[in-house]
Amino acid sequence: MPRDSFWSGRDLCPARSARAADPNRAIWVAAPQGQGRFKFLAQKSYTDRIKALVSRPPGEGFPPVPIEPQTPIGAPPLPPSDTTRGAGGRPPSGPIIFSAAKQKKDKAKPRPKLGAVGRSRRALPANDWRVVAMTVASVALAVLSLVLVWILAVIRPKMQSQIAELQARREMEARKSEELAKELATKEQELIRAHSRVGVLHVETRPPGALATFAGRTATCPTNFDEIALGTHTLTVTLDGYETFAEKISVTNDVPITREIQLAPSVGQLLVNTEPQGAAFTVKRNTEVIHEGRSPAKISGIPVGAYLVHLKRGAAEHLQEIEVGKNQTAEVRYRFRLGRARVETEPPGAEIVHKGAVLGKTPAILTEIPEGPWSLELRLHKYLPKPLEATIVADQEIRVFGRLEPNLGPPPGKDFTTSTGLEMVWLSEGLWVSRHEVTQGQYLAIMGSDPSRNKGSLRPVDSVTWKQAVAFCEKLSLAEDAAESLPAGYRFTLPTEREWLGFAGPPQPGGVVVLGSTLGTVDVTRAPANGLGLRGIWGNVWEWCLDEDDRGRVLRGGGWTPIYDGLKQITDRTTASEGEANPSFGFRVILKKR
Repeated sequence: MPRDSFWSGRDLCPARSARAADPNRAIWVAAPQGQGRFKFLAQKSYTDRIKALVSRPPGEGFPPVPIEPQTPIGAPPLPPSDTTRGAGGRPPSGPIIFSAAKQKKDKAKPRPKLGAVGRSRRALPANDWRVVAMTVASVALAVLSLVLVWILAVIRPKMQSQIAELQARREMEARKSEELAKELATKEQELIRAHSRVGVLHVETRPPGALATFAGRTATCPTNFDEIALGTHTLTVTLDGYETFAEKISVTNDVPITREIQLAPSVGQLLVNTEPQGAAFTVKRNTEVIHEGRSPAKISGIPVGAYLVHLKRGAAEHLQEIEVGKNQTAEVRYRFRLGRARVETEPPGAEIVHKGAVLGKTPAILTEIPEGPWSLELRLHKYLPKPLEATIVADQEIRVFGRLEPNLGPPPGKDFTTSTGLEMVWLSEGLWVSRHEVTQGQYLAIMGSDPSRNKGSLRPVDSVTWKQAVAFCEKLSLAEDAAESLPAGYRFTLPTEREWLGFAGPPQPGGVVVLGSTLGTVDVTRAPANGLGLRGIWGNVWEWCLDEDDRGRVLRGGGWTPIYDGLKQITDRTTASEGEANPSFGFRVILKKR
């Protein structure tokens, strides 16, 4: 078709239909050039046109629709017409109008521009494109969510089970690897020993702590000697106070060798000699008794070390420390400086008592008395006890004489002393009271035992119950009756609380004076006396009374462990059951008519 050909506007619609049927058909774009002619500017396909429409910015107008004039088949070319011209004979710049009717129709019903027509038929509004994008995004998100749900519901459990199986497999492989490593290490050590030809020796000793030397090395037992060259070596073990141990040992690489060694103590010899002979001795190491016997003595095979030797001859004693060396002889030699005493009394037959032990009856010759001051007491039935003092001279004999006074009973209005040495103070007609609490020595002489915890012959007896105190009074009465030292009808007993208050007097200013200390009681001779000459009334030990109340038997006077009345003042009265024995409970006696 020639480029200068053109068609009427009516024929454009069939051309559009033809282009719609074939999108790739070429489109010629013409521009008016005057004289009813057009210049063909470009030729584009329908596909390029669609791309231009899609890529256009929102809000912009459509480009002009290219028109390709076509000549119908068998139609002659359209001749030039003045209607196609504009004013001044120039071609129109807008759409081409070919007839007045068509022009009237177009005026009555405005037709959209060709660009607007193309836009309405080929493009979507901007909002519609956003809807399409959001729809696509929603579909994509839904698909992604379904994929995630599928992964969590199906894939994840499978992956977890696979991971667990993989971990278990790895742990099993790790254990097998460790076992294999240990086995390889053991075999490696065996191979090393086999190729290096070394052995092992384990040494233990009794007692432990010995010094062992083997193959040129020294260690404290128990110990191991590793990597010992094969062959024969000497094991030497030493420990202070024990014999040296030596042994030859052949070391092989087959089996480790173990030696348990009992060390033999080093010994010496001990001689014990005394003058005169026959002294008893005891050999102690710390608190353990090693040997006992009489001198002279020879003790062989005694372990080396320090010892304490106790020698005793009669009443004489001697302590000596001695050191026994290895394969040496140690000797203990001591001369007892003893004297003799001839004891006589008037009348004869009195018992000789020394430190509570009866040595014999007068007249008597006592031997093996240690040199120095010596005290004794003479006792005879119906006679007052008589204490004596003497000085013993070594290797000499002295004479001790005592004249005994008959015990006629307590004289009225005067103090007296019982056959057991208990001093009684006269208070009033028919009433005597002991000057101090009953001592442990006096309680032992009557009862034959001493329950006290605070030991001392001159300390008050303690830890006695009320029943034991009453029993002492009865036995003391029987003993004094047998000695005919009591008036008829008089008996020893515990005081009542009223009687105790009568001879006790008022307490010391400031309360009860607590004698003794937190360690125990003191001797009765150290206790202060009241106005009647009675000692230890306020303190030392609590004193049992005959009375009782709803809480028990009464005790008065206070003791070395004070009892507080409330929070401040020390009390001098308390109660206890008849069977209670307390280290601060004691008693004193009175003598009165039944």
